[in-house]
Amino acid sequence: MLFLFAVESFLIGIGGVVGGSLLSFAALQGINYFKPMWTPPGITVQIPLRIIFTVEFFCYSSGFLLILCLVASLIPARRAANQNIVDALGHV
Repeated sequence: MLFLFAVESFLIGIGGVVGGSLLSFAALQGINYFKPMWTPPGITVQIPLRIIFTVEFFCYSSGFLLILCLVASLIPARRAANQNIVDALGHV
């Protein structure tokens, strides 16, 4: 039963990582298209906003988020797995 909750949490985490990645890529494309400018504190000259995308950082952050999602689900999953099924469904 614990394995079932862990797999469900992992799949929800994958959905979150994919959704967040799509939003991030959309924002990156929007920034590259519109080329916004910003004024840093203490400087009066506007500088173009640059976002640097690296595949290595993307893979590390996605993996970390999936592990974090799995670890965060273990405590509630263990608690739900130890309950009676009827009692556990009463909290849904």
